[in-house]
Amino acid sequence: MSSCKDWEDGEPPAVITCEYDSQETISFINFGLKVPEYTGQFFDMAFGINYASSDRTIYFLTEVLETKGNQAPENVADAEIRFITDGDNCVNTGKFNFQAGDPEVGATSIVAPAPSTRWTGDVKITIRTDAFYSEHDNTAITVTWIKQENNPDNIIEGNLNGQKMPYRMDPQAVIIPTPIYGGGTLN
Repeated sequence: MSSCKDWEDGEPPAVITCEYDSQETISFINFGLKVPEYTGQFFDMAFGINYASSDRTIYFLTEVLETKGNQAPENVADAEIRFITDGDNCVNTGKFNFQAGDPEVGATSIVAPAPSTRWTGDVKITIRTDAFYSEHDNTAITVTWIKQENNPDNIIEGNLNGQKMPYRMDPQAVIIPTPIYGGGTLN
């Protein structure tokens, strides 16, 4: 029996830790950030989305980060770039966050720290809006877009579909749906 890789007796070659002292530009082309339905009037008004329109799309990364919500005491909008190495050339997951005003974030690109050594694996991008009150859910929500792929050109092409997520200021808090019934009566 043999494996797909050459096998030799002795110690396996040492795998080095990825050093994130280089930069790569992640470019978004022919894309839009599709907003799900029922995000609420505050969200739609803040992003200039006409509820009746079928084009519920945000076209600029900077708009996602800079648009302030009405539910959080501070801006929770961010973009995260994560390099997930497969360990063949170097090991270590690099995770980098960007907020409103960061000069690395452009309208359709993000310049992120990247491994300076040769590496293989995936790049995962997560973009999240600030928190907004949604009357449809009677809670605070954010919209999140996630894309993970192995793309050596660092180009994200096409639309990304967003997901509406409940937002909790205290991650330990339990969200209790309304209305609350206790002992057969509405509390």
